[in-house]
Parts: sequence; structure tokens; C-alpha cells
Amino acid sequence: ISQPARSGDMTIIYQIDKQDGVTYVVWDGVVAAEQYISHVKRLLADPEWPPARGLHLSDLRSTTLDSTIDKSVLEKAVGLFAEHPKISIVKTAIVAHEAFHQALLYERLISPIEPSVIVFHSLDTACMWLGTDSGSAARTLNSLRARAREEGSP
Repeated sequence: ISQPARSGDMTIIYQIDKQDGVTYVVWDGVVAAEQYISHVKRLLADPEWPPARGLHLSDLRSTTLDSTIDKSVLEKAVGLFAEHPKISIVKTAIVAHEAFHQALLYERLISPIEPSVIVFHSLDTACMWLGTDSGSAARTLNSLRARAREEGSP
């Protein structure tokens, strides 16, 4: 199961691996607030999310966040996630480079509603914390990124 949220040169795409209990998310290109909130709403409406293990891996390594993704937008996303009945079982690893500081702000904002969220520089470390295979995660994320770019080309 995967759903793209796209507009122009950006994409947020995800895939739920029910067998391993992991949701893989790739952000690629320039992402603006509207696409981010649309992605959150789509994820929350997906009856398969969160999978049984509640693991969530977001890869922001190939994205640039538009200036519209500010603290108020992150607070709106947190408010939406807070309404999900299973949010407390979710354990999220975010791997980020350029978007690292915004991801850290999100981590601080969401911590009061109890999902575990940690931001990492390294995919290997993020996977170790989640208890998932980093090789498998890398293959899935690379496949999603390739598909996102393929769907985005004219």
C-alpha cells in the first residue's frame, strides 16, 4: 500500500509493510505545508496505519522544506496526530539532513502526546533504534524515492 502526495516537484510517498509492521515514508523535492498536511490526513485516514508493530520510518534526506512549514504547521500536524486512537503505539524514526532542525522541533512538539519520535542523521542508527533491518529499509526507501521521481517526471 502506498500513497503519493504530490504537487509540482515534490512528493511525499509512503508504503506500509504489514508483515514487518513498518510504515516507510519518503519526502522528495521541495515540500510545502499544504502537501505535508495532506499527507498527514491521508495517513490518518488509512485503515492499515499504524501497522501492528507501530513502527514508522520517515526519510527526509532528499527533501527541502518550503518556508511554509513553520512551527504553526508542525503544531497543526501534531494536533491531527493527537486525535488518532493508536498514536501512543507509534514509534517514529526520522532521518533528516537539511530538514534536521524542523524535524527536531516536530519531535519536541509531539512528545507530550506520547508517541516515541527521535530524529537521526543516519539511516543505520534509526533502523537500529526501531529494531528493523537497515538493508531492507534502504531498499524500500530507495524504491519509493525512485517511484516518486518516476511519477513526477513529465
